[in-house]
Amino acid sequence: YLQNMASIAWHISKGNLSHNIVARSDSDALGNAFAQMTEYLNEMAFIALSLSKGDVERDVESKSDEDVLGNAFKELVHYNREMAQVASAIARGDLSSEFDIRSDHDALGIAFLNMSNQLQEVLAAMERLVHDIQEGRIDSRVAVEQFSGKWYDLAMGINSVIDSLVIDRGFLDGKVLYDIDQQGIEFVIPLKRSMAAARDALGCIPTQRRIV
Repeated sequence: YLQNMASIAWHISKGNLSHNIVARSDSDALGNAFAQMTEYLNEMAFIALSLSKGDVERDVESKSDEDVLGNAFKELVHYNREMAQVASAIARGDLSSEFDIRSDHDALGIAFLNMSNQLQEVLAAMERLVHDIQEGRIDSRVAVEQFSGKWYDLAMGINSVIDSLVIDRGFLDGKVLYDIDQQGIEFVIPLKRSMAAARDALGCIPTQRRIV
């Protein structure tokens, strides 16, 4: 019996939890202890496997306040669940979710915080731009120097779109400020109408007259 328990203990030390331990009786202290231990370790292994597959809905019940492994897994599940909820909120456009950075080494939490802050800065810049244009300040642009990477590219792209729409205030007001021949007129008039339609659809570039 002791040799069997020793063999099982050796396999457990190697991470093998496949042994089914059945105590000989209710008074078999060693057998019952080994059975409870392997059952507990299998529960923790199942939780770890679920987390590795992205499942954050598994609840962990720690055995006691001294259950170091169980409490650690409980905190891990709670943390991953919280991050999943924050990610879902961001995907819906909700940047108001608050969460705690667990430590200076919380790489995921810090990354989420930086992402949320960056998105808020981008949205704030877009809102300022739309407000300025609606107020008639069509020379307003996104301050691209505050962004980097793809955010910089996005800001530059938005500025380019605004540039292409406004081009020149006099042009939008229906004033052709350039000498063009009849062929040029045939090109410019449809272009002006297309730009007017785009402006009206966007509803964000005020002018005094409609382009016809």
